[in-house]
Amino acid sequence: MLFIIHIIILTIWFMRVVKKGEYTWGTILTAFFVFVLIVDIGEMIFNFLLNFYKFPAHLLSDFNKDNQLGVLLADVVTLPLTLIIVCHYLTHSNKRWLLVILFTIMQGLTEVLYIRLGYLVYLHWNIWISISVYFVGLCIFSKYAPHFLRKEKPLPYPIILTASVYNIAGMLGGAIMGGELLNLFEWRPHIFNSPHADDRFSEIGSLTLLGILTGTLIPKFNSKHRPIVFGLLSLVGISYYTFANWKGWLLYNNWNVYLTIIRWIVPFAIIAWLDRQESFRT
Repeated sequence: MLFIIHIIILTIWFMRVVKKGEYTWGTILTAFFVFVLIVDIGEMIFNFLLNFYKFPAHLLSDFNKDNQLGVLLADVVTLPLTLIIVCHYLTHSNKRWLLVILFTIMQGLTEVLYIRLGYLVYLHWNIWISISVYFVGLCIFSKYAPHFLRKEKPLPYPIILTASVYNIAGMLGGAIMGGELLNLFEWRPHIFNSPHADDRFSEIGSLTLLGILTGTLIPKFNSKHRPIVFGLLSLVGISYYTFANWKGWLLYNNWNVYLTIIRWIVPFAIIAWLDRQESFRT
């Protein structure tokens, strides 16, 4: 229930910020994509790999599924919305250090509430480490905040494309349908001892590499030829996942090659459409 209340509060605050800042949908979407990429990779390291803490959402009976749902809600909703809100104030204020301190305190108090109500469980972590991470992270973030919401200082397009692949192909295709949640497929290359880390890092590693390849290739082509390149990139995703399944690295539980084809064609079709929108590119 706490997650739902937190999401509602942030959504209302976020909508007021967007309205006040008069941002385009493309600006908000690209900022959102990049923030999800940043926080999700960090979450995978601290939660799944190092096992520092767990994020039970108290919405599912299975603890591992509930933790992945909690991570998903944090990485795709609460943290990106918070960062967009922070970015807005940093972009429109000269009181950088005051804002960094205020939002560090806000995040620290929010985390204390999560701990007290059982929505965050520390295993090898504590609140002071979190506060330190928030403070250092916001200090670094505050220097680059104008690049996320100001058109005159846009993010490099290769970064936007990389983050788009990670979000559109990964959040739906990997985080929800794969892994612990729906468990339609799962990675088992046996790189890590933990099966959860093995699955999540294989997925995000593959997505990140494909995202970087997309961000590197697409800007080299004109708009006329880009749909063809996007189609070829979706074929790369299909081929790699089919090969991984053949090698036994990727297990199909309630999945098949036809769903793999759909899983890669649809996201790249969406990204190709976004690429044609001027608001998204600038």
